[in-house]
Amino acid sequence: MKLFLNGMGAVIDDRPAEGLLARSASNKEDICAGSSERNSSLRRELRRSGSFVAAAVTALAEAVDDSKIPERRRSSSALILTQSYGDPDSTAGFIDEILDYGVEQGSPIKFAHSSLNMALAYAAKLLKITGPTLSLVNFQDTILNGLTAARTYLEAGLCRDAFLIHCESNSRLTQLIAAAACGRELESYLSATDENYFRAAFSSSAVCLSLGDAKGISTAGSLDWTPDMNEGECLPLSGIDSRLSVAAALASAVSLGRALPSDGFLKLLAEDEAGRRIGFLLSKQ
Repeated sequence: MKLFLNGMGAVIDDRPAEGLLARSASNKEDICAGSSERNSSLRRELRRSGSFVAAAVTALAEAVDDSKIPERRRSSSALILTQSYGDPDSTAGFIDEILDYGVEQGSPIKFAHSSLNMALAYAAKLLKITGPTLSLVNFQDTILNGLTAARTYLEAGLCRDAFLIHCESNSRLTQLIAAAACGRELESYLSATDENYFRAAFSSSAVCLSLGDAKGISTAGSLDWTPDMNEGECLPLSGIDSRLSVAAALASAVSLGRALPSDGFLKLLAEDEAGRRIGFLLSKQ
C-alpha cells in the first residue's frame, strides 16, 4: 500500500531555520501566536501547559489546515506522537518542587503534565481527533518507528489518515543526554562549575506530517524510505536539532513535492540523531 504525504505543520524554536521551515518560536506565547488563525483560540486551553505541549498542538493544527482534510474524516484519523525524552520541562519542574518542598507539596498539575501522553491528550482533545492514538518514546529511530506505526494503522484499515507529530525539547540537559547516547565527548557539554546546568531554560520544537492511504487535496506524493542509505547529499537544514532533522526534512519535502510535475519524483537523504543516513523517495505517481 502506498503511503501519501498530504500535509505538514512545523514549529521551530528560537534558533534560526532556513528555507521552508523559517518559522520561529522561543516560548509558549510565541508558539501559540503562530501562523494559523486557530492558534489564538488555543491559548486559553493551553494556559497550564508548557512549551512542549504547545508546540505539539500547534504543529498539528497547522498540519490539519495544510492537509485540508474534511472535519468528519479528520475526526476518525489516527494520531501518533513520537519523542526522544518526553517533556523534560514539566518533569524537571515537578522534581524541583519535590526537592524544595517535599512530596506532599508537589504540584499535581506539573505531575500530570510530566506524563508522556499529555501532549497527545491535549492534541486529540483540542483538534477533536478521536481515532486510534499512540505515544512513542525512543532514543533512536524515533521518526521511522512513527512512520511504521502510521503505515500499520492505514494498512489495517483502522483509519484513512494519520497525523504523525514529532516533538522535542531542547536544553543543555537534553544535549548532554543526546551526546552520551551517540558516544560523543561530554567535556564540551558539561561544566562542573555550572550550578544551573540542569535548570537551564527549555524550548520546544515540533513537526507534524499528515499521512493518508490515498491522495488528498494537497498531496505532495507517495512516500517510501530506506534506512541505512549512505550515498548522496543530505538536505541542509541549519538551526534544526539533530533529533528533529528527519522530520524537518520530510516537512520540507511536502512543499518541494507539490511543485513537482505529475510524473515527477524527489529523492531525499536525511541524517538522524545518530548520524545514520535515511533515504526517502517522494513520487507523484
